[in-house]
Amino acid sequence: MDIQTLISELSKAATLLPEVDAEYCNAHAIHYTPKALNFYVEPALNAPNSLSPILLISAPAAVGKTTLAHHIHAQLAEFGQGALYIPLQDANIGHDFFAGRLAGVFPHLSKRQILDSVFKGEIVLLFDGYDEVTMRSDQIDRNKEFIAEIYSELDEFEQRNEKARPCIAFLFRSVFADFGVFDEIKQAASEISVLFFDATRRKQFLAEYLDSKGGPSKGHLSREFLDGFENSLDSAKDDASVFFGHAIVLSAFGDYLHEQNEANAAKLVSSLKDSETTETVAVELLTNIIRLILEREEGKFPIKDYSPHMPSFVPYSSYAQEKLLLGVAADEFLRRAGRKPARVATAISDLVKALEAHAEYATLDETIQEKLSRDYRNELEARITHHPFIDVPSFKAEAASILDKVEFRNPVYREYYFAQVVLREPEGGWALDAARNDYSHYLALFFLGLAQGRDISQHEHFLFSLISLFATSSSGNDFYFKLQWKADDSRWEGAIDTSHLQVKPFFLSSPLLTISVPLHGILQDAIFIGGEDCMIEISGPGPGATDGQIELADCTFAALEIIISAYATKFSNCELSCATLNFADQVGRLDGMDTLAIRGLAGKEPQLQLSEYVENRWEAALNAAKNVGGLKGKSLFKQKLQKVLLRFRKHHRAEFGCYDKKFRTRILVDNNDVEVANLSEFLFEHGFLTRSVPGLIVMDQSKFSDFDINYAKQNQISFGPKSEDLYSDLISSDHGKVFK
Repeated sequence: MDIQTLISELSKAATLLPEVDAEYCNAHAIHYTPKALNFYVEPALNAPNSLSPILLISAPAAVGKTTLAHHIHAQLAEFGQGALYIPLQDANIGHDFFAGRLAGVFPHLSKRQILDSVFKGEIVLLFDGYDEVTMRSDQIDRNKEFIAEIYSELDEFEQRNEKARPCIAFLFRSVFADFGVFDEIKQAASEISVLFFDATRRKQFLAEYLDSKGGPSKGHLSREFLDGFENSLDSAKDDASVFFGHAIVLSAFGDYLHEQNEANAAKLVSSLKDSETTETVAVELLTNIIRLILEREEGKFPIKDYSPHMPSFVPYSSYAQEKLLLGVAADEFLRRAGRKPARVATAISDLVKALEAHAEYATLDETIQEKLSRDYRNELEARITHHPFIDVPSFKAEAASILDKVEFRNPVYREYYFAQVVLREPEGGWALDAARNDYSHYLALFFLGLAQGRDISQHEHFLFSLISLFATSSSGNDFYFKLQWKADDSRWEGAIDTSHLQVKPFFLSSPLLTISVPLHGILQDAIFIGGEDCMIEISGPGPGATDGQIELADCTFAALEIIISAYATKFSNCELSCATLNFADQVGRLDGMDTLAIRGLAGKEPQLQLSEYVENRWEAALNAAKNVGGLKGKSLFKQKLQKVLLRFRKHHRAEFGCYDKKFRTRILVDNNDVEVANLSEFLFEHGFLTRSVPGLIVMDQSKFSDFDINYAKQNQISFGPKSEDLYSDLISSDHGKVFK
């Protein structure tokens, strides 16, 4: 069933409203004439084919229930059907509320006349905001009395007459049903769910919203703009683009686009079409959207119990909401880490303490103080389950453990708030590990965007997590990370680039850099270049960790001193350039030594500082690695050619290619790999590699195949007998001296 069918069912009586008391309606914000909407895009419904007299219309928060109610009201009016829109936010709901409120609207009719008109479908009632009334246990009981009153009157009508027509609709947030308020009436009710906007409706809503704004419309850009940003969200998490299923989110998104001048808007659309999300656009836009929703929620909190006693107290400010949401983000992480999730409960206690510390609270009678504190705690516990950012599992209203189970309904909200948790608690142990890293690169974007001056010096423990998160945004071959010491500024400067993201630099200030790799973690495709006074330590799990190996793959490290302190490390095509290479006493296992290259600085031989155990086990392998991995001649040729070829991917093309920037930074290591630089020049001169596509270096696979050089699998190259002919051609050229 769609909304038009729903409206058709509600308007069958086609009867105008009786005379109303306009003054009473205005005093209680009751609409007897429809509120005009600039535009409306109807959402899809999950509804039965036939309707009962009572309609329970639920929707996730921020989908637009109130706007839907006004739309239904307007459509009913067009069909000549009388209806009332009755908000419940500030109502004192309880026994006789139903008949009493209607008697106030229709003072010239008897109670029986009013109720008969309602159940005959001649007066349609739209109750909105049921989830925004006070949600204390005593209020829930009064809500149940209200529903019991409606059911009793309905039952009495149907005993005297035939079955009632669809006539009363309640609109509320989905989670509200779990409080059991509607249990008694469900047998006479149809349950209808309002769904998030799908992709087509999202584009329609954004276009019409922009067309409704003053000034030149940018509605014509909305489809491509939304497509581009949704693609960016989808690249982070499969369900992240549902973020835009909320009408309020789309409205904020439209406000942002509307504020751009035409040229800038077109430029943004162009960049998003090319799947290249500018970090500043993403973080600022999403942050503004979240801020607008928080401000909207401030008015949802019932303040009538507080304002008479504490007029300056704001119970549900954006600050209070964020305190609760930060607790949710921390608790989600703690649950994954097998630790006790108690941050939401602590946040509620802190807010209650803030109430009790308020100057106006101290002037109140002790009985009133106790009631306000108790009611505020109960209200906050209920509010966090109703917040538009929050989802909860099915639960009973009296279940005390519900605060331990609340979670974010969308990854965008979760990662925005978890980034703040990490930033606010540097020593909180928030680093991600291989087992619990189901976050996306948006966590990294928020983390850097919210860090003061993009300085993450206090969060060095999060560096590996940061690199890993950005790596998830790439296809694996187009990821680039570099951290380099800038002597003039006395700080490290981090650069991250993928084909999908352009990220502004970030900074760390200590010349001693510790890269903490978690259990089973893989640090890949990263370059660390320190200054003459810098020290780099690569740490990991200690000897007590079961199978506690870390892996360093395709990484380059350069510093005055490099320290390996992880108990077990596997090297895969790594280069270490330093004056001193120090293996700590706790090192107990080293693998992949034949792929490791150890270089000195300024042409000097690096010094090895080894524990007795490391010296006995790996001194020979380490000394061999000091001479370009211990390889010469054909073996060196094969190793360096593999380094070149394994960086090439198809990039949705027929031939293999490598982005030019990736080639320079990862293959040539900014010209620091002399052997690869010479080999690459040879390959370009002989047509094995070409720059036939702007920004992309293309490989001629057939030419390599002629020399029996082929991909055995994605991460391995096979060399047949004819590969020696290519080696011979290389060493006979000017570029082959280093391979002889």
